[in-house]
Parts: sequence; C-alpha cells; structure tokens
Amino acid sequence: VVGNTGQPNQVYFNDGTGVFSDTGQTIGADATNAIALQDLDDDGSLDLFIGNEGSNEIYLNDGTGVFSSTGQSLADLNTNTIALGDLNGDGTTDAFEGNGTEQQGEANIIWLNLAPTIFRVTEGRDQRISIPAARNLVTTIIVPADAISETTVFTYTPYVLPTQPVSPTLGFAGQAFTLNGPNGSGLLDSTVFSGSITMTLTYETGLSEEELRLYFWDVANETWVDAATSCNPTSTYVRDTENNELSVAICHLTDFSVFGPALSGYIPMILQGAQPN
Repeated sequence: VVGNTGQPNQVYFNDGTGVFSDTGQTIGADATNAIALQDLDDDGSLDLFIGNEGSNEIYLNDGTGVFSSTGQSLADLNTNTIALGDLNGDGTTDAFEGNGTEQQGEANIIWLNLAPTIFRVTEGRDQRISIPAARNLVTTIIVPADAISETTVFTYTPYVLPTQPVSPTLGFAGQAFTLNGPNGSGLLDSTVFSGSITMTLTYETGLSEEELRLYFWDVANETWVDAATSCNPTSTYVRDTENNELSVAICHLTDFSVFGPALSGYIPMILQGAQPN
C-alpha cells in the first residue's frame, strides 16, 4: 500500500516473485504520512489504518485485497506515525498515533478497538441487556416480552466517534454505536418484531442535557434523524439528568449517536474612548 500526498493512496499486489501490479484502487484523498496494516476486524485479512494531515481513516479488507472505508474519521491532527497492537488485553487490535509537526506539537492519541457484543433475545420474556460503550459509558437495551415473535440475535458495535458525517450544528455527547438485527438487517422486520425496543444511554456532560437526543443515520437522505421519530407515534424521551441518562423507544436499527445542539461561544467587545451620555 502506497501513501501519497496530493493524490489518492494506491494498492499493489505482489505476484509472489517480487513483481507488483497496480490494483486500480484509489483510497482516500488527504495527504497521508503513515500507513499500518493489521487485522482490525478479526476476519483473518489485513486491514488498513491511514494516518493523514487531517482526520485519520480505517479501511477494511474484504479478504481479496479490496478495501472499503468504515466511514470513521479519527481526530483532525497531523499524524506522522502509527503503531498497531492489543493495548488493553481484550484480543482486539488497538492503535497508537503520533501527532504533530516541527512547527506545532500535538497530543498523541490511543484508539481502542471495541469488539462487537452479540446477544440473543427470546420471545415472550422481558429482557434487559447492559453493554459497556466507548468512553466508559453504558448502553442498556430493553426488549419487552411482546416486542419479538421469535428468538432474535442482535449485534451491538460501539464506536469512539460517530460513523457518519456530523453537521456543525450538532455536538457529540459520547455515545456512538451500530445496532443490527438478524443477518445485519437494519429495519425491524414486521414478521419478527411486533413492538418497539427501548434504548437507555449514559452520556458525557458539557451540552444542554434537556436538548440531547438519540439520532439514527438515515441512509437514503444521508443525514442524522431523531430516533424518536422512527416510531409511529413519535416516542417520548425520559431523562435522568442526575445520572446523565436518557431513554427512548426506537423502531429502526442502524447507526446511532447521541447529539445535542453544538455550543456556540461569544467574544466580549470593549469600546474604548466612548463618552458617557
């Protein structure tokens, strides 16, 4: 894999004799300073961590050497070196990035690879599943007895940052994850589901708690949408601000993040030389 500046990165295959041929893949468009290859999703194939002058990126290998973006945009710094390895002993590959330029020092960052949680829900039983999320937060999934008509397997995958682009009008409150149902299905299939499920989420402070919402990624319109509107009628939020917790019923499975209105600042102005009336 060749990392470039001023043009996309490229992938070359070795024919086994040391002769390389261009695969025709063009990966990323930022100025790339560092590249590391390692299996990041535990499928036996080498994946790609790209360190850029700007946001870093992760591309997954489909097993044939074809790479696709995960959509993650990791920080916005000048990364010069990347080291990959299991840093917290959980069996997944984590990342250390060294950042900064000769003119400006920048903090180095450690990114933990958070493994998916797969859990089974049985019909006819009220079930509550609490799962550790990124940033020491917690996601609790509450499935009422009447929500499913047959045993169903869910996959919950936490992320450190939202997996899709975020409007500058939204502020991130620390929770980002994907929740999928059978076979990765994004919609609650009416042949399996007969009611909503409730998400209870802890969040980071710093934004207006009364305005925090759980959003889902609308693939068709490429935008974040309030998850409460995925149900008809629209769900109502329940808030426990003392414990930094909110709950809402959802009727759609996809990528999720907790957002509130982005904070805006102001600059005080002092007028000198003005004469009082």
